Amino acid sequence: STCYTYLANGAKWKSTESWVMNAANYSGLNGTGLINTQDAALARWEDAADGTVGSGPGYNIFGNGSATSSALVADTSSPDNQNEVYFANISSPGAIAVTIVWGIFAGPPSGRELVEWDQVYDDVDYDWSLTGATSTMDFDNIATHENGHAAGMDHPDDSCTEETMYRFSDFGETKKRDLNPGDITGINALY
Repeated sequence: STCYTYLANGAKWKSTESWVMNAANYSGLNGTGLINTQDAALARWEDAADGTVGSGPGYNIFGNGSATSSALVADTSSPDNQNEVYFANISSPGAIAVTIVWGIFAGPPSGRELVEWDQVYDDVDYDWSLTGATSTMDFDNIATHENGHAAGMDHPDDSCTEETMYRFSDFGETKKRDLNPGDITGINALY
């Protein structure tokens, strides 16, 4: 197994678009800390896009982020040209977080493109932390995974349990804060 896969072969960002986060949450986490963590999690994918982690941004995939106190709503019927991140109830049982990605996923791979992403982190069914506390979901761990979807990555084969894009997570888990070989190879091949 290659330990990486895409939402659709060739579907990637061809221009950057800013993102906005409403960091209000029931776990009482500091908003600035959440936004900084989200920004760092996005930067990991940008850093790995050239195939070398630690070399700095290989590709500007996500643009700049900003905070908002406005209510955000994930777009499920059509995109609104705003990449949104927030905490709310997710109606899918067992879903820790959801990233909705809009784009052109059919036709020749060279014509495929991502155009919007929205993320919702479930703070009704899960408690969150920034420290990897054992009884909580670690925001950095889950955000790094979800941001992989926003970049165009999908879940690899279930044998790839150490990859950031592996589809399962657990309380207190922090191993997805860093990208693994399959994640790095995949994002590099995409961008």
